[in-house]
Formats: sequence, structure tokens, C-alpha cells
Amino acid sequence: MAAVDAGSLGEQVGLRPGDIILAVDGVPTPDELDFRFRSSEASFQLTYQRGGITQTIEVWNEAEQPLGIAFEDPLGDGIHICNNRCVFCFIHQMPPRMRKSLYIRDDDYRLSFVHGNYITLTNLSQEELARIVNQRLSPLYVSVHSTDPNVRGMLLGRQHAVPVLDRLQWLGENGIDTHTQVVLCPGLNDGWVLDETIRALARLHPESTGLRHGVRSVAVVPVGLTRFRDRLPTLRAPDRAYAEKLVGWLRRRTASMKRQLGTRFVWLSDEWYFLAGRHVPSRSHYEGFPQLEDGVGT
Repeated sequence: MAAVDAGSLGEQVGLRPGDIILAVDGVPTPDELDFRFRSSEASFQLTYQRGGITQTIEVWNEAEQPLGIAFEDPLGDGIHICNNRCVFCFIHQMPPRMRKSLYIRDDDYRLSFVHGNYITLTNLSQEELARIVNQRLSPLYVSVHSTDPNVRGMLLGRQHAVPVLDRLQWLGENGIDTHTQVVLCPGLNDGWVLDETIRALARLHPESTGLRHGVRSVAVVPVGLTRFRDRLPTLRAPDRAYAEKLVGWLRRRTASMKRQLGTRFVWLSDEWYFLAGRHVPSRSHYEGFPQLEDGVGT
């Protein structure tokens, strides 16, 4: 713990800065999110370490007060790193000699839940999937790019197909909502590939499945290219004509989605309108801004 607020419940039960939280009710707590979940009961046993000595205390919190403690590292075991090498990865296009945090290729479901970071779902263990469901870490933000396993595998820099629909369906069936994104690369995942991606994801929307949870939205963002690309595949940046065509096509597509699902379901990021020389749509267009984290309606 980095700090304990004066007068807080944490201070009242004897916690001090420097204490190391080990477990709640005998269950190891790997990070702050897990600790918050397990310590939300009216009473629980807290095991911590101080000066190399392990202690267990009983905490009563019927009034549901915040414990008033801050952690040095909320993630505990560190940021989970991406195991892909996406052909459009912006981390690999960063200029050199910037601050170290800019080069972290995070792919961490906890950051997705807390901050809206996008994840690929390719590095999750069965234990982590079970935790997502058990602790209701919903919604999650998922980088899909294409629902065609072969196209997705190519975009993620893999030598094999990388399916995503089964996992998205499983999450929805188990009470987890997802917001998805497509980084659109001209000539790779546009055209019929994009159309089928949208159709496939729409089939997992709650209005289609009859479930309470599922794929809630899709954001389409343009691939970003810099002069610092090194040892990456050659990609084509979208131009004004491309953006104008996409804006018109998606307007017709979302009108169909509105009739089918009761929502536009798919939104373009603001860059597309700037690139096409169009005004960004009005506030009502964004239906509560489900994709604000992806620069949609900012």
C-alpha cells in the first residue's frame, strides 16, 4: 500500500503504508481490482504482510465505507503485454527516445474494464476468462478488425487463423458486454470483409440473440501510419475519396442496423469526417457515446 487515509476504515483496522495485501478470506488477491471485489462484503478476513510477518485480521464494514487505501501498483503483477505483432501497430511506429510508458504494448483485460483500453482476447487464460465472468468485468473493449479468422490472423501478425466470434459469443452468454473496434486498412479488411464483419458482430447483439448481453457496438477507425514504421508491411493510408465513400456507405448501412437492432451499432471515428471534409454528426447521432474511448464523437 502506498497510502492509508487518516481516519479511514483502513487506518482503524491497523493498516499502514508499506503493508502488502496477500489475500481476502483466504483467496490470494493479485491486483487492486480483485481486492476491491473481494473486500466488498460486510465482513471479511484480510491477510497482509508487514516487515516480513504475515497477519490476518477481521474487517467489519456493514456501513460499506471505503477502506481509504491506495496501492503503489494497482495491477499487482504488472501490465499484461500483447503477444501479437499487428501490421498496423502504432507502438512500432513511435519515434525513438520517448518516455518508456509510450512503448508498452498493453493487452490487459483489467485496463479494458477500468479505462476502456482495447484488447485482442488472444492472451487470456481459462482462469482469467473465469474471473472476468465471476467478477462481472463488463463491458470490455475488444479489437476485432475482422471476423474472418484468416484475415484477423494476418492483421494480428500471426502465422495462423485467429477466430474471435466464438469468444465474443461466450462472453455474451456469460453476462459480459463488449464494444468492438475495427482498424480499417485499405485493401486488407475493407469492402466485403468489413461488411461481413459488421454483419457477424450484429448477430451477437442482444437484439439478435435475445440475451441480455453481447456485442453492443462497433467503432471503425482509420489505420494510422507514421514515418517511423520499420520492418512492418507496406500499408496504404485512406485518402479523401476513400473516406467520402466510406461515410456514405456506412450511413446507409447504419440505417439498416437502426431498423434491425434499434441502434446504429456502427460508428466512424472523428478522423473519417475530417478526412472526408464533412461535419462531425450531432450529439444525438452517438446514442450516449458508447465508443468515446476510441475517438468516436469526441
